[in-house]
Amino acid sequence: MPRQKKTRRGNNEGSIFQRKNGQWVGEVTVGYKPDGKRKYKTFYGKTREEVARKVTKATNDVFNGLMPIDSSKVTVEQLIMEWLMKYKRVSVTARTLEFYLSISKAIIFPAIGSVPIQKLTANQIQNVITDLSIKQSKSYRTVKAFRDTLRQALNWAIDLNLIVTNPAEKTNLPKNDRNPEKESAKAIPVSLRATILQAAENDTIMKPAILTLMFLGLRSAELLALRWKDVNFDDGSVTILNAISIRPDFDDFGNHTKRQTVVTSPKTVAGYRTLQAPPMVIDALKEWKSYIDAKKPEHSDFVFCSTKSGNMRTYNAFRTSYRNFLKRNDLDGYNISLHSYRHTFATLLLEKNVNPKIVSKLLGHADISITLGTYSHVMKEVYGCVADTLSDIYVDTMVGSYKPQSTVTVNVQ
Repeated sequence: MPRQKKTRRGNNEGSIFQRKNGQWVGEVTVGYKPDGKRKYKTFYGKTREEVARKVTKATNDVFNGLMPIDSSKVTVEQLIMEWLMKYKRVSVTARTLEFYLSISKAIIFPAIGSVPIQKLTANQIQNVITDLSIKQSKSYRTVKAFRDTLRQALNWAIDLNLIVTNPAEKTNLPKNDRNPEKESAKAIPVSLRATILQAAENDTIMKPAILTLMFLGLRSAELLALRWKDVNFDDGSVTILNAISIRPDFDDFGNHTKRQTVVTSPKTVAGYRTLQAPPMVIDALKEWKSYIDAKKPEHSDFVFCSTKSGNMRTYNAFRTSYRNFLKRNDLDGYNISLHSYRHTFATLLLEKNVNPKIVSKLLGHADISITLGTYSHVMKEVYGCVADTLSDIYVDTMVGSYKPQSTVTVNVQ
């Protein structure tokens, strides 16, 4: 397309011009070919100022010996590793970085890692999505993680002017079919609840832990980060301010170097919450405090600290203790995880017709839609009673005996 010069370039801006379609283009000489002809790096933008910034930076890089990237040779694997280890690494948690790396190494690199990013097409990406979802029967979460990771990296490549469009944006994900029966299996079956509580009654460590998990709905990471200063025995409240996390460390090539347990903030702002604990939970915590104070007087402020060292328990150590508890009580064959107590807490409240919005707040969910989606199997039963109530109202209305008890205003947000 013919160039249409609009203005003289400023110092160190290289060559800048505007095409007839309104797009601004800039060129910088980055070297010379074997035949003596110049090698150019081209930049694009919606405004002259945007292109000028890119051209000026490239000119300075050339002057300082930092050649702009030759995008024609950059592969998908090279792009993602550069994106993860130099840019994403400083803006996300170590666990999130680990997730990106695992998806990249397990799926993206074997499938399309060697493809140059300038030759990558939407059809190639869609083929991988189809293969993952149909032939390999991968979960929707895995397939979505593949595309989301690739899409973010390619958007970064656009910001660097390595490619013009993102082919991942033009692909389709499979339908997300959630199985309510699978969700319902996460809560502890009614037939086992009393059995577990009775077994915990005779276990010094697991009694306060299981009661706190089951009747406050904490995540296990929140339980292990709980401090005595967060427990108010006077008013029976427990405040959630922290969670523990396993932080992996990496070298510059994305390889694991070590892992360590650290105290972090809750998953979301909604995770910060103060809960009113039922009396049996407060009593169990008091008993536990008396026990640990006597056994390990110099223990840390962590509520469920190690009985051996007095320090914060790691998740793996606590999970091992919990598994041993299940084994001792012949409960290890029922697939009851530590997270099952949180699901049981929500299920118990919803079964008793507690407002879902209140349950969402107690769980620390960022949005009520998370609660309604996760516990859809329970909500079906809860909302089922509405039909019976309406039927009773109909009968009372027909016989003339219906009288509204009061006027109630409900605000739904």
